[in-house]
Amino acid sequence: MSNSNDFSGTITGGIQDISALLPLLGTEQCEKHVGSALDRGFLYSSVTPISIFGSLGIVRAAFNILIASINIPRFRFWGAAKLSDGGFTPAGVVAPMIALDPKYPRQFLAETRLEAMLAEQHIENVEDLTVSWGKGILGWNFLLIASTLVISSAGIVPYIRIIFDSQHASSKALPLFPLGFGFPFLRVVGSALCVIFAQFLIQIRVLVLLKTRLLFIAIDRKAKEARIDLELTINDRKRAKSLWNSEVTSEKCIWALRMWLARPDAEKLNNRSSIEEIYKSEYRRQLESIDTRVLRWVNALLVFLVVLGCFSTVVGYVGCFYLIQHASTSKGPLLWLGLEALLSVVRILVWAINPSWDDSRGILYEIQLALHPPLITCNKSEADIQLDGIAPLMRSDRFLEEVVAYTGPFPAFAAPDVTLYYILTAISAKGKDSDSERDSESEQDSKAEQTKTLPGIGKLHMVLSDDKEQTSRILFKDDTRDSFSIYISSLEPVPGTAAIRARVDFSDEGSTGSETHSLTSDNFLMARLEAHYDEIRLKLQKQRSDTKCQAFFARTWAMETLSTTKREEVATETNQPATEADVAYLRQGHMERRWYDTCRQLEEWVTLLTTLYSKELAEDVSTDLVFTEEMTPARKYMADETEFLLIECQRNLEQLLISTTQKWIKHLETDHMAMRQAVVNSTFVQSSVTTNPHHTEQKRTSKIMSRLKNEFESLLWTEVRTRRDNMRNRVIGQTELMEQRIQERKYTTNNAVKEAITNAWKALPDVISSESARTGGTANNSSARIVTNWREFEVSMRARYNSAIQLAKEEVKQQTSTSDEKEHRVQLARMKTRCRQRANRLFSRLEAQEDEFKDLYTKDVLTADSHPLVDYWSSISLQERLRLQDRRQKFLKLSNTSVEAVGGRQNMLRALKRSQDFAFIDTREASLLTNEDVISVIKSVTSVTGVRTWKWSTEVYEVLDSNVKAAINANRDVCCYVNMGATDYHLKGSPYLIAPPDAVACIVCFYITTKSDHTITLCHTKNGKLNLVLNGRGLQSLVAPSEIWHRDDIYLPNDLLNDVGQLNMLEISVDKQNAPYNYWLSDILLPVQPVQVVVEPDTITPANLHISHLHL
Repeated sequence: MSNSNDFSGTITGGIQDISALLPLLGTEQCEKHVGSALDRGFLYSSVTPISIFGSLGIVRAAFNILIASINIPRFRFWGAAKLSDGGFTPAGVVAPMIALDPKYPRQFLAETRLEAMLAEQHIENVEDLTVSWGKGILGWNFLLIASTLVISSAGIVPYIRIIFDSQHASSKALPLFPLGFGFPFLRVVGSALCVIFAQFLIQIRVLVLLKTRLLFIAIDRKAKEARIDLELTINDRKRAKSLWNSEVTSEKCIWALRMWLARPDAEKLNNRSSIEEIYKSEYRRQLESIDTRVLRWVNALLVFLVVLGCFSTVVGYVGCFYLIQHASTSKGPLLWLGLEALLSVVRILVWAINPSWDDSRGILYEIQLALHPPLITCNKSEADIQLDGIAPLMRSDRFLEEVVAYTGPFPAFAAPDVTLYYILTAISAKGKDSDSERDSESEQDSKAEQTKTLPGIGKLHMVLSDDKEQTSRILFKDDTRDSFSIYISSLEPVPGTAAIRARVDFSDEGSTGSETHSLTSDNFLMARLEAHYDEIRLKLQKQRSDTKCQAFFARTWAMETLSTTKREEVATETNQPATEADVAYLRQGHMERRWYDTCRQLEEWVTLLTTLYSKELAEDVSTDLVFTEEMTPARKYMADETEFLLIECQRNLEQLLISTTQKWIKHLETDHMAMRQAVVNSTFVQSSVTTNPHHTEQKRTSKIMSRLKNEFESLLWTEVRTRRDNMRNRVIGQTELMEQRIQERKYTTNNAVKEAITNAWKALPDVISSESARTGGTANNSSARIVTNWREFEVSMRARYNSAIQLAKEEVKQQTSTSDEKEHRVQLARMKTRCRQRANRLFSRLEAQEDEFKDLYTKDVLTADSHPLVDYWSSISLQERLRLQDRRQKFLKLSNTSVEAVGGRQNMLRALKRSQDFAFIDTREASLLTNEDVISVIKSVTSVTGVRTWKWSTEVYEVLDSNVKAAINANRDVCCYVNMGATDYHLKGSPYLIAPPDAVACIVCFYITTKSDHTITLCHTKNGKLNLVLNGRGLQSLVAPSEIWHRDDIYLPNDLLNDVGQLNMLEISVDKQNAPYNYWLSDILLPVQPVQVVVEPDTITPANLHISHLHL
């Protein structure tokens, strides 16, 4: 029995000796869990006072929280800074939020995590964001108090036996202190006070820090928008003082701002009223609510209660040791140890179980949502993108910022070395498209029809780019329940801008599987990406349906994403029409694409025309200019004039192109301004009608206006530069051709003339640019400009002619015969006449082209969904119109294919009336052209003297007869074609006219200027015999050869010709012996030529060369 007592006494004495050390067990865990209660649940902290083991951890946690919560700006006392300087750091998950961030020691951890959340969630407008305690925080606090008081009361149980034994030993009632229940009660109550009110301090402190940071960011941004530098203003123009800086705690900055506003000389300070207004407005929105709800004395009371709790816990802690060490029996300490151990185990089990029902709902953020859906990312519809394979992209941060402003935050997507781009564009509304269905719906009201044809809600495309491999894929879903459609894409910068666009092949060849790329083959990455894609679609669709003005999202007290279970939702495809802003934006995009597409067609037309005119003018120059080494001055003069005329042709065509482009730019600028205003009006319609529109709506208005303006300016800059470069390239190409032509000539031209030609070509781009800048690119006086250019060219022609005369005199100085000099003068005079006639014809054709370009001045060409002039300027139409412009195509054969190529009958009529002066038109295969159309063409093109239609009428004959008589009355040579038809030989060369056997082919009406023998040249082919009748008397028959384009001179004897000034008629008919062959006629060269002509210089009287319709 004595051994048992000795053993019990030994154990009891040992327990009493180490009792002061046992409570240190669990200190770190208690400290950490007290600082984590707001994240892990109130039971985490409520069970910490249940055992004396770890009591000092409660005190330590409360002390750190207490110090970190005390700020006295007046005395420059910042508790968190002092705590950090002292080497203390609050433990746990939430308590460190009110301390300084170890990575950014000049800011609170709550502030840095707030800014990280703003960046992660792409919340740009903090002016829309407010923060408050989460729902149920009062209930959570009540349960915290109740559970702490109930659970911590169990901490008195281990001391009951010791206290009862002490009372029994003294046989009288003991006071509360030192051997009564006083010390255990102080420890339990003190620990409970620390646990409870430390959580209150954390809640208030975290909320104040978050609100203050939001206040700082909002004030700073608004000040910058007002062009106020608060850092310089508050720091008295010295940045080193750092009283206002984003890297400093917001409380210091706000306190510095308040002190600056409270200065005695504040009224004299610059921008004081503006800064004060900004501060007051943002203060009312952020901090005023917490200052109203949490009065200043409440925070002081909490600090006092925590201090009281810490003191009580320490006193009770020490007093409990005294009780144990002065226990009257050995059983009391043993039972105390067992019960404390049991309570510690219970506490550990509660921590381990960690039920979810005791968790706090965290912090609640409220964001004011935009009242409008985000504008589509580009002004191209899905069909346009798939058609040309060029997709303008929007960067991830910019796109998500606009989406989040409308839908509220959602989980962002991030992966290393991966960049995401987005395309949100419009799709065509799903409706009935067939003619029969449209007819059946014709009785519906117009509003329903308009809704059906509006574009639908945007389809989302994402471009996944691998930053390492520099490869990309474009992904989208036709239906949200489908898997991704993946296409190969490549990224490229937009020249002159920071924008990015993707080139995509949407054909079957461009489609690819997920296994073809390292990113798309990553199943985990694709699962996250698909969830991100579906989330965006779901958020956009729900917001369009709900049109909520606010969105709420919660974060834990540690600023982490709050884990919640929610029902999985899937976006459904609905045929909602696009917004008015999207429609206006798309229409502007349609106008811009029509502009630069048509500009390219005009450039192609200029290139085709200059090539054609160059070829025609070169054909006018005799071939011996190239192959003959000895040249007369007249021929050299003609060759040089050809080069100068080509320069003038290029100059005028380029001016027409620039004038038309500038005219369109003015239309674009006007419509773009209207579009921007329409987008703003429809997008911010609700804000515009309020008396005090929200500041962030104004910012969004500014941003969207800036975005649209930058896009348009970028487009103009790129396209204008492209047009300028293309013009220079065209001129350079013509310059190289000019040098090639000069090199091919075997004679050496005058060095001064050659240099003048070369310098004129080289200076042409600058001349054109300077003229465009001087005139402002206006197209109103383009006709007058052509007249002016023609007069200037006439003056320069006379100067060059005089120079040629002087050169001719120098060449014949050593010649003794005066007849050579006279001959040179005669040749020069003739060449001058020919050159002036060519220039006259060219400027007439240029004026016709000016009319073509002038038709494009109307804005309807750019804005209409479909316009006949768009087809008129298509590539296939340009090729057909080029054929009509070719002088070799004087015999035109038209078909329905050629009519459709230029965009229909009206376009064909326009092209025919402005083409070259053709002589014959065959419309037998052009049933799309009516007789009325043919008659209108013949009336407009008076050179037409022959026609073959699929339906002959007397009206056609009368108009043709009128053209022939008009030519005869004007003493012009003319051919009247009868019973002939044109061939399709233009596909291989010049066209032909075909006459059947035993038929009159044509009648040539001509005049002579001298009474002598003459010749007329026929270009023809096919074996056969021609009967020739001159003025009613037969000539020797002519056998047409089998070789193509063969020339035969028909001798016209003087005896059979009428006198000068009288009409002569040559009838060409096909002999019946020619059967079964047709006669093929290529051309009849007019005028008829005298066999021998002797002309003195004084008798040369050039015809009236003025262009009648230029009014020179």
